[in-house]
This record gives sequence, C-alpha cells and structure tokens, in this order.
Amino acid sequence: MFGVFGLAGVLGVLGVLGLAGVFAVFAVLGLAGVFAVLGEFAVFGVFAVLGVGAVFTVGATVPVVPVGDVPVDGVAAGVPPPDVGAAEDDAGGSGPGVSAVAIAAPPRTVKPRAPVTAQAAVERLIRMMRSFRWWIPLVDRCRLLQSTRVSPEGEPNESPLTRPSRFDGHCSSPGASAGCVRTPPKPRTGARSSSEAPVVGTPRQTDAPRRDVIVVYGEAVQATSRQRTRILASGLVVVAIACGVVLVTALSATTKSGILGDLEIYRGAIGYAFGGGDLYAWVYEHPTVKGLGFTYPPFAALVLSWLVFVPLTVAKMVWTAVTFAVIAACLWLLTRPDPGTRVGGSPSTALRVAWTAGLAIPVVFTYPFLHNLVVGQVSLFVIALALFDHTLPPRWRGVLVGLAGAIKLTPLVFVPYYLLTRQWRQAAVASGTFAAATGLAFAVLPQASLAYWTDKLWQTGRVGRTDSTVNKSLLGLLARTFGDGTATKVVWVVLVLAVAALAYWRAARAFREDDLLGATLMVGALSVAVSPISWPHHQLWLVLVAAWWLLQRGRVPLVLGLVLFAVFLGYPWFDDYQVTIDPLLRIGVELPALAVLLVLGVGPRPAAGRA
Repeated sequence: MFGVFGLAGVLGVLGVLGLAGVFAVFAVLGLAGVFAVLGEFAVFGVFAVLGVGAVFTVGATVPVVPVGDVPVDGVAAGVPPPDVGAAEDDAGGSGPGVSAVAIAAPPRTVKPRAPVTAQAAVERLIRMMRSFRWWIPLVDRCRLLQSTRVSPEGEPNESPLTRPSRFDGHCSSPGASAGCVRTPPKPRTGARSSSEAPVVGTPRQTDAPRRDVIVVYGEAVQATSRQRTRILASGLVVVAIACGVVLVTALSATTKSGILGDLEIYRGAIGYAFGGGDLYAWVYEHPTVKGLGFTYPPFAALVLSWLVFVPLTVAKMVWTAVTFAVIAACLWLLTRPDPGTRVGGSPSTALRVAWTAGLAIPVVFTYPFLHNLVVGQVSLFVIALALFDHTLPPRWRGVLVGLAGAIKLTPLVFVPYYLLTRQWRQAAVASGTFAAATGLAFAVLPQASLAYWTDKLWQTGRVGRTDSTVNKSLLGLLARTFGDGTATKVVWVVLVLAVAALAYWRAARAFREDDLLGATLMVGALSVAVSPISWPHHQLWLVLVAAWWLLQRGRVPLVLGLVLFAVFLGYPWFDDYQVTIDPLLRIGVELPALAVLLVLGVGPRPAAGRA
C-alpha cells in the first residue's frame, strides 16, 4: 500500500511540474476515464499559462499577399465598421476599437497562401476553447483585434484570419463589384472613437492609384495573470483531489489490520463507559493488535461520543472526509495575506487556492499525515484547534487552546507562551476553558475522571514504549541512544528546559513582530519535543512548518522546507525496528526526532525577518 503511496507521491509532484506528470498521475490512479474532460481542460490550461496566445497579439506578423488594383470613390481611415461592436459582443468582451482601418472597395477574389502552421494551430485551439463552456470566463476577456498591414510597395496584405466585413448594405462581400462608396458609419454608443484608438498600421496615402486594404480580423486569446492563476489553481485542485481519492481507495482496498484502529478504540471505549463500564479498562481486541485502550482525558470521550450513535462504516467515512477538510483548512490558513510570503499582501482567492492545493499534494503523502489518516487519529483536529486560536477576536483567544488541552494535554504548552508574552487575558481564557471542560467531564464521567487524574495520567507505559523507534520525541531519541534509565530522564529534563527556552524566545520574538502564525507554529513544534512520547501523527506540526517555510521568500527557507519534506516523506524512517539495526538506517530513524531541533533552531522565518 505504501509503495503505491510513494509512487503516487512522486508522480503527484511531477504533476505540479509538468503536463506529463498530470497524465502520469491520472494513469496511476486509474481514473483516466473519469477525468478525461478535466484532463483536456488541463491541457488548455497549460497552453494558456505558457502564454501561447500572447504570440498572436497586435504586433503579430501575417503573410503578405498582393491584391490587384481596384479603383474606389472614397476612403475613410480610422473609422470602425458597424460590425466591430457586434463582433466584440459575440466574443463577450469590451476590447479596444479599431486601431487603423482604410475602408475601400473589396478586392477581387484572391486565393491566399497556405496559413502558417502556428496560426492554424491557434485558430483550431480557439475554436476548441469556444466549444467548452468552462472557458467562457476566459473567452469573455479575449479581445477582438483589428489592424491593417501594408507591404513595402504599398500592396495590402491578406491574412488567413481575414474575414469579410459587413457595411450597411452598400457592399456585401469581397466578391461584390468594385467602386461602391463607403460612408463612415455612426459610431456605436459607448464605442471608442477613432481618435482614441492606438494606431497599429496606417496605409500610405499617396498620389499613386489607390489600392485595396483588407481589414484583418484576428481573435487573440491572451490570458491575463489572474486568468492564468485561475487555470493553475483549477489544475492543482484536480490533482490534489485525485491524490485524496488514491489514498482513500488504497485504504478501502487494503486488508491490513489496524486500519482506523484508533477510531475503533475511541468508539468501543466510549460505548463501554456509557454502558456503565470503566472508560480506561476497555481493551481493543484484534487478531494482530492487542492491549490498546483509551488514553486521553475524559473530556475527549465527551467530544467523541457521537461515534457511538452512528454505524462504524458511517463514522469512518465522516472521519476520513473531515480529516482531509481539516488539513486543507490548515494549509488555507498558512496562505493568508502576508507581505513576507510568496502569497503577498493582498492575494486573490485563486492564488490562495493554487498555493493551498499545491502544498496539499506533498503534505498528504508525508508519513505524519498518512499515519494520522490510516489509524484514524484525533491529533490533526487538536492541532487545528490550537493553530486557529490566534485568528479569533482578542477577547476569545485562548478558548480553542483550552479545548485542545482538555482533549490532549500537549497544547497546554501555549499557556506559558501567553504568560511570557504578557498576554494575560489569553492565558486566563485558555486556563479557564481547560478547567471548565475538565469540570464538565467530572460531572458526566466522575469515576473515569478520578481514575485518569490520579492514576492513568502517570502510567506512560499505557501509551507505548519510550524507546520504540516509532516514538520521535527527544526522550525517545535519548532512550534509544543511552537506554531508558534514570540518568537518561535527568538529561532529558535538562534538554527539555533548554529547548523550551529557545522555543519560547523564538515565539516571543515572532509575537513582537506581529507574526502570530509563526509564533503559534513554534509553540506547536515545542509540544512535539517536550512530550515524552510523540508518535508520527504528532509531527504534523513540523509538516505545517515545512509548508510555511516553502511560502517564505528566498532560497534558504525553500531549501529548508524541501529538507523537511524529504524527511517526512521517508516511510522507512517511521517504521518500528529492533534495537539492533543498520547504522545508516539508525541515522534515518533519528532524523524525524532531530527535525524538531532544526525547526526550533531556525525559527518561523528563516529569511531574516519579515519583508
């Protein structure tokens, strides 16, 4: 299963880098039939993004085809023909008027030379684009250009894009007889006058016999930067959704034991407690996974009690869908307007969508997210509560942190941060919310609450082995290196105090610079370091930091973000190994544990402060 994850992850990255990657992702997913139309849409999007239509602008070159002399009775220069407005309305835009037009009698029929291959390709592309309603917003902004071209000898040119003009019935088509008079039509209401139109090419007015000048109509599709951003955002959203479909499909098809096992533990233990049993006495029985039980505070049982009242299949479907929605919401928060990031101070919605979807593609293939998704963990929801707390109005900040701390204790590291930065109100609100939630749990589950706060909280062995290679905390790193003894725990306490001082200093500095999001990420990363046991899904804080670094301007944060993603995309480094393993593999196993030190040492913005 994870082999499929890795392959799809590589191809997903290629999908961001090029068109071939997009097709490769669709092929791997086995969804070519479903996304056939969307795939064609993505092809057009790539053309528009690359600016192919920009080649055929006002200054485009058209082939020269001499036309014979035809006498005329009048010439009107710089006056838009009556059908220009109608043609613009057909295109749905409000483009410029006629640049410069010399209106004369239509020429006799002349067979133009074969069109240039590039021009024919663009014409075909325009016709195909017009046949799809998805492109109406783009085509509506296309401008109908009209210009004249005159050869060096004064001969007019004829383009493959030439179309006969219509003139109030005076002359019908290029096949009509020569010599008919052209009278300047009345300009349309709201149309640009000829004096306002920029001159692109003006026929020479000489005493020589007058020549026919063919009016050249060219529909130039030139996407603006906003349109290209919308096209890019649409393509990235399609790829991100496809990656999510792959993961869900792989989870549904696998027969591996323990899929969404933590969700089953929540449901079984809470149902047992509501039936009069002991919340912490219920044990998960499975052919390959045994001895696991409920390890969170009793308030978490109240929050997750809805799982008992719905079928297990429905609960798993809802849980999985909400997991994807929450990670997308967290990435959306990272792309908020910020002058110091690549998003900028006032980004458009399409740009934020593009960044969110583009970051989601590698994030969903990192092992911390996969681990959270596979076992059905609540960690991502707790992280989201703490992450979004700073977005609340000042009087309510701390509420979400207090609720998160009542569900899992690690978010309580935010309370010292509030105190050190003199956010007295936030500290009081967070502590009060935590106390109120805990008191509510005491009222509903008194026996379970008493057992947890007096006994179960101190039994770290119920959570897991400290020296397990899956435990990525600093204590786990020390226990695997020096053994799980008293001396190791003393060293761990000293190291935790030093790391906490560094993290709070970084967070306080970011707070003084009004970087509340960066400060939140630093404190969240600290919770991973100081916890005695940090499973892979706890390290989603560090994955969010990696995404945040990629959003920063400069090469240093880009390189650091890619390094973090490389660490968290390595599945073998998170597996459970014996104590005696290969030295090179041991180094890889410890990389995720050392990543938190890198995050806290560098800070939220590696590129020397805000722009």
